[in-house]
Amino acid sequence: MFSIILKHAPKYLTGSVIASGTTLFMTKYYTSVFDPAEFGILALYLIMFKYVTSLVSLNLDSGSTRLYFDYRETRRDEYLSTIFWFITAIAVVVLILGLIFMKPISSWISPNSEIIYIVTLITGVGAVYVSFLTRILYNEHKSTSVLKHTVFQTLINHASSVFLISVLNLGIFGRMSGQGLGYILNIFTLIKEFSRENLFKIKMTFNKDMAKETFMLTLPSMISMLLGVAFIYVDRFFLKYYIGDSAVGIYTLGYLLGQGFQIL
Repeated sequence: MFSIILKHAPKYLTGSVIASGTTLFMTKYYTSVFDPAEFGILALYLIMFKYVTSLVSLNLDSGSTRLYFDYRETRRDEYLSTIFWFITAIAVVVLILGLIFMKPISSWISPNSEIIYIVTLITGVGAVYVSFLTRILYNEHKSTSVLKHTVFQTLINHASSVFLISVLNLGIFGRMSGQGLGYILNIFTLIKEFSRENLFKIKMTFNKDMAKETFMLTLPSMISMLLGVAFIYVDRFFLKYYIGDSAVGIYTLGYLLGQGFQIL
């Protein structure tokens, strides 16, 4: 038990530190190319991204870990396929609702920002699939793969964002597109590895009992996660409503710096 922890924990920690450290380091760049109001709008779209990922996943990606080992030896692909299609069904509903409410939400965040809204919506869905596939790597103790994919996604995320912002002058759209590109390309690399290592072969099957069992097991953490996400970011909405985007940007910068000190 302890030998497994000692073998894999440093790699998981390294991946987290690289991802968090790079985000903190790149904050200097993003605050230099965006004024406080633009940074505030970017922060609100990043919050929307958090809400989308929470609604699509409903914590099923991590909640399925407990039952994964019950089916690992005999019905692994059936169970993972069930969770995959469960998440996909939720994603379709969230996408439809997101498109229905696109106009009022995007206009409130920033007028004429529908394209950024759509990119954020798609990126949020992609992030859930990355989390789902990465969770399988955690279950199989593939710490080297987790580290590799974390570094790859972090590199693509910020490098493409810099290119889209500085070279193509795409502003906030460039930042959100860079993040989306990181997730989408990571999905392809994960699928390639899963196929090569025979970690998961998707099937056109959906076991209602497996889905129900996972949902009920995940329900407490699901409620806790949704409530946590709902309340932890609500202060930004009040700042925007009463003061404006610049206040949201300054507040978000302080929040990110605080998270950086936590890493240290």
